Amino acid sequence: MMAVQFGKKMGAKVIAVSKDNWIKTDFGADYIISDYDKVVEQVKDIAQGKMADVVLNSLGVNTWENSFSCVGLNGRWVTFGGLTGADVTLNIQSLYRKQIKLIGSNGSTRKEFEDVIDMSGKLKVRV
Repeated sequence: MMAVQFGKKMGAKVIAVSKDNWIKTDFGADYIISDYDKVVEQVKDIAQGKMADVVLNSLGVNTWENSFSCVGLNGRWVTFGGLTGADVTLNIQSLYRKQIKLIGSNGSTRKEFEDVIDMSGKLKVRV
């Protein structure tokens, strides 16, 4: 929910993968993909073949392949969770062929944390 709102504040077109439409109505996602079997195809359609500039994956292994497939050339792929498992397979040739920046994130600097707290005062979800 916060990622959707931060994305919108930064001017992004936000595509959320969720069965819940309230991510769009309450938090501002531009698109909702609710068919988990068609995520890649729908992202491709929405992005007019370009795919996503940034993909966030907080779930882990169950969404790993789809997340990777949705990242466009020179895109960033941020992973910060392993709710569905942590042992994944990665084809590194595909990673560097698409020039993807894989970012593992589990925290932030103190300054970044303070910035998030300051920004969150303007969001529906509060820190």
